[in-house]
Amino acid sequence: MNGLSQADLLAAIAKEPTLTNFGMGVYKPREKSKEEYEIELAKGRKELEENLRQFQLCCEWLSLCEIRKTINEKIGSSYTLKHKVERYYKEYVTNGAFIAAVLHLGLRYKKNPINPNIHVALSSKSLPQEK
Repeated sequence: MNGLSQADLLAAIAKEPTLTNFGMGVYKPREKSKEEYEIELAKGRKELEENLRQFQLCCEWLSLCEIRKTINEKIGSSYTLKHKVERYYKEYVTNGAFIAAVLHLGLRYKKNPINPNIHVALSSKSLPQEK
């Protein structure tokens, strides 16, 4: 899975125009002007482009999971799951890197309308635990 390239990461990012290192969108968007939002969005996307290793780890971890046909909100959001990836590999990953991996692998997901996270179609029984 570590054979994933920068082109793979960029293609995943391109699938969601608001995907940043933070997740879907920017921190506290309602407190920003349109110009401030656009600047922060561009900065967050650029930062995410620099996280190839994190993207690779998330793809590898997700490849160990059992995929469901339906969204499973019981396992938590992308933010919760990115922490599981961190504990598994003992390396930091961003919410955006996790979401980019979900997009790359073509997993079903649902955006949360009030925060930067998503919910994914993964089986709760198959989530890899700490090594």
